[in-house]
Amino acid sequence: MKKLTFLAALLIVISAASFAEANTVEKPNVKPKFKMVAKSDVKFDLYYASDKSSEVWVTIYDTQGRRVSSKTIKNVKNFKRTYDFSKLKPGKYTIVVKNESGSANQEITYQIKEAVLKTFVSKLPDNQSLKLHVGAFDTSKPVLVKIYNQNYKLIHSDEIRNDGSFSRVYNLNKMLAQTVSVTIENNGETQTFTHSFK
Repeated sequence: MKKLTFLAALLIVISAASFAEANTVEKPNVKPKFKMVAKSDVKFDLYYASDKSSEVWVTIYDTQGRRVSSKTIKNVKNFKRTYDFSKLKPGKYTIVVKNESGSANQEITYQIKEAVLKTFVSKLPDNQSLKLHVGAFDTSKPVLVKIYNQNYKLIHSDEIRNDGSFSRVYNLNKMLAQTVSVTIENNGETQTFTHSFK
């Protein structure tokens, strides 16, 4: 009789424990949602989004695992922050973002774009014309030429597509400009030259 009573009690305990285990719901480890994208050659934008506000830690490591940047953003739900890599060496970096729910990481590659655009602008002897020479540029993209007067008002613009180096002469006699700035743009690169016609 005592043995039966013991077995019955044991079964009740096991059943209760099984029921409790079955009804225990583990809190999921939700990783932070973020994305870092290149904004320019040296700057990256980090976008972060969460369902609730919390403290967020953003840490950047180089390929040797050394911490090169660490920031804490307090009580945020969503944010965008720009990171400047210009003082760091080109290479791969790991971005680690943590909040109270968990952590996530992303690897990015920072590389310095080699300059391609090579130009110069000279004033001709007639003292009313400029000669533009473009020696090297990205031929898959147009060369944009913009000429501004001393008040930085655009007085002439030009879009040039060419397969190789070229020259252009711009007569500024009718533009009544004492000083001009010539800006040459090509595939994200910009060069500016200033000349005076006094």
